[in-house]
Amino acid sequence: MGDDWLVQGSQGEDVAYTLNVGEATTFDFTLCNTPTDYDTKLEIFTNDQDCITPVSTGNYNDDDYTNCPEYTAPYPPSGLWAVTLQPGQYYVVVDGFGGATGNYEISISVTGGRNGEEYTGNTIKDAWPLEQVKMAEQGFSQEEIDAYTEIVYDPLRYSYQSNSTRDIPEECGTFSTYRVYNATDNSVITETTDFSYTHGDLTNGTEYCYYVTTVYDEGESEQTDTECGTPNTFDPIPPTNVYAEVWDEEVSLYWTAPEVTELGVPYYEGFEEGGLLDL
Repeated sequence: MGDDWLVQGSQGEDVAYTLNVGEATTFDFTLCNTPTDYDTKLEIFTNDQDCITPVSTGNYNDDDYTNCPEYTAPYPPSGLWAVTLQPGQYYVVVDGFGGATGNYEISISVTGGRNGEEYTGNTIKDAWPLEQVKMAEQGFSQEEIDAYTEIVYDPLRYSYQSNSTRDIPEECGTFSTYRVYNATDNSVITETTDFSYTHGDLTNGTEYCYYVTTVYDEGESEQTDTECGTPNTFDPIPPTNVYAEVWDEEVSLYWTAPEVTELGVPYYEGFEEGGLLDL
């Protein structure tokens, strides 16, 4: 355990948990448990494949007064509620306020949005004003508070940045490749460092199923969900609404694109006998 992640505010020893999200999912994260006995922080990051450019998602909490009324720690342990994460790999980082360390218990569960309730305090924008007050109460100078605030509101902290000098957290591993499997017989189809792969020379009308893993020097990840597809013969679609106009010694042909199935019929409405007349 070391200080591997730039959790906002004061720094100290931290622990990161890898969370792989296969589809958009809403989670609850909480340290509000009896074993948690110190002043904690929670923040969620993404990272690049080499695990050297951490980027904050902006989801952060220090003291969860709203959802943790009973606690043994000096302040209510941190919690992030109804956080929706898109597909990807995330790192849930547990840190301590002012470099604090101790015992904790973390709970991560799928919530499905908690019946549509609106939760505040999940973002740095919500939490930081309260943390400034706490820092002042803890004896931080205004200069120190301003310095941390400048870091917290720096937009580069929340976007891709190159920083090859940063130590690689050991829990990330050393990326090697992505491995694509045939889900029918679990055979390896290919390995690639790209984010896509096209499987060719297949038989039309036959279903093919796949899953993917990430390979690190330290080992292979769990597999993704299985995805299937059935290639089909391409049937060219002819143009539509072909018609001809006859002129002096020539004929003009007209047609519309294949997706246009029917032409509109122009008309005008008059008050003559017969009412509606086609032009």
